[in-house]
Amino acid sequence: SIATSDQHLPAIMSRLFVLPVQVLKLVMQYVPLRQRLGSCCLVNRGFQAAAVAVTTELGLYYCSFRDKTPDRESSLMLWLDHYGQQLTRLAVNSFRQPLQQLPCPNLLELVLIDSRVQLGPAADGTAGVIRGCTKLTKLDVRSNILDVPRGTVVNDCLSGLLQLEHLQVVPMSLPFGAYSVRGLHSSILPCLKHLTCLHVHRLSIDNVAQLGALTNLRDLPLRVDNSIAVGPSSVPGFALPTSLTRLELCSPVEAGVLSSVPAGVRDFTLMCEVEGAAEAPSLLLSCLARLQCLTRLVWHPSGDLDWPAAGPAYSALTASSNLVRLSVHRIYGLPIGMWQHVFPANRCLSHLTLLKLDLPEPAAAEPAESGAWDVADVSCFVSCCPHVVEIDALVLQRGPDVSCRLHDLTALTSLEVHYVPSDMWTVSSFHASLKGIAAVTQLERLRVWDDIRDGDVTIAGLLPLTSLTKLTELSYMCWSIDPGDLSANKGPDLDEFFQQVRTDCIFTWPDLVT
Repeated sequence: SIATSDQHLPAIMSRLFVLPVQVLKLVMQYVPLRQRLGSCCLVNRGFQAAAVAVTTELGLYYCSFRDKTPDRESSLMLWLDHYGQQLTRLAVNSFRQPLQQLPCPNLLELVLIDSRVQLGPAADGTAGVIRGCTKLTKLDVRSNILDVPRGTVVNDCLSGLLQLEHLQVVPMSLPFGAYSVRGLHSSILPCLKHLTCLHVHRLSIDNVAQLGALTNLRDLPLRVDNSIAVGPSSVPGFALPTSLTRLELCSPVEAGVLSSVPAGVRDFTLMCEVEGAAEAPSLLLSCLARLQCLTRLVWHPSGDLDWPAAGPAYSALTASSNLVRLSVHRIYGLPIGMWQHVFPANRCLSHLTLLKLDLPEPAAAEPAESGAWDVADVSCFVSCCPHVVEIDALVLQRGPDVSCRLHDLTALTSLEVHYVPSDMWTVSSFHASLKGIAAVTQLERLRVWDDIRDGDVTIAGLLPLTSLTKLTELSYMCWSIDPGDLSANKGPDLDEFFQQVRTDCIFTWPDLVT
């Protein structure tokens, strides 16, 4: 083994002087980058040559340095001038000087984050960071792009990257939207035949029309610089590549787009308005029913959609037996009674580990108590998803029998519960429901939200939770907690319990006590 701390390196190196150059290079491969290009290079020229020769990948995060003087950045540029031709991967984070050119023609991967980057030629004659990097297979730019005025497209400096497989161009946010890339030059995408991942801040309509020709594309967050819904009627020749396995729809789309989502998609996110057809909800459910390979679904449709009554059609949300993560947002607009269809008792989602449900907006009308999950809903879910690990969050009806059914989820370690608001909901019924949660003894993290209106909830009311011996994080919110009770003697049972539990937050209304 090789000691890599600075205090041990001199002693170790003194024993390595006699090693042949090729063996010394093998040794240098195991020395961390910072010591390799720091302490090792100071030993002698042989060590320096070996350290530099094996450095083909360079990753620098400038915020990690205590000394933030410009000399460090100048040193990097000087090092690249001498040895940049041998680099195959370069990742730079938080580089303060403008990056206008890189003497690294053999780069395969270039990652630039939170820096000032010039992609193409500038008026001062500088060529741009990727000029000459024709071997690039990955270009990831999450930085402020210089010489790109707001609302313009990235020029054709990318068209020479014929081997490019991964392209991400997402400018960092600046005050008042100083820079905002709006798509790629129309000549770029037709050249990128090997592209598998395309992530651009805003694609232009011309770019969208060219997507169908990218036959190797697998990863596409679709964000379009246009105020109208994207689809066959607004973009002539519009088509999604059949090779897609991950698709995010983040801009308004026509209902017809849903029928063109490839059946092989494994990761599907819908976070936009669906426009153009009264039957959009039915088309959306039909689309989900076709995606039998889904492992992750984020379902967040916007707009005033007229959802059909609860029925078997809603089983489309869990049509894929491969689901691992399921997120459903805006559930306040969905019909009451749909959850027994989403999680039918005769279906087994054995891979599902995360269920995330959005909650009613605070400004919205309070939901009817029947809109929360009852015993039957919970029982169907437990039977359908036996291996779920995290639930965030369930809206439950009151009563210990509802939440205690979750005990059969033996893998469940994290739970957030919201009890439905009701004028009949009292402190005593809240304490009774805590007894139901206390039956889920495998919990490690717990959040409880409730609406109490007839009195104070005391810390002693948490006594049932002391049976959760694995609990390490606890938070709860209710309308009224007596702050004085927080400092009172809680008794030996609670004292011992709160020593092992880190109480993240105890909310009061309107005060916050931690």
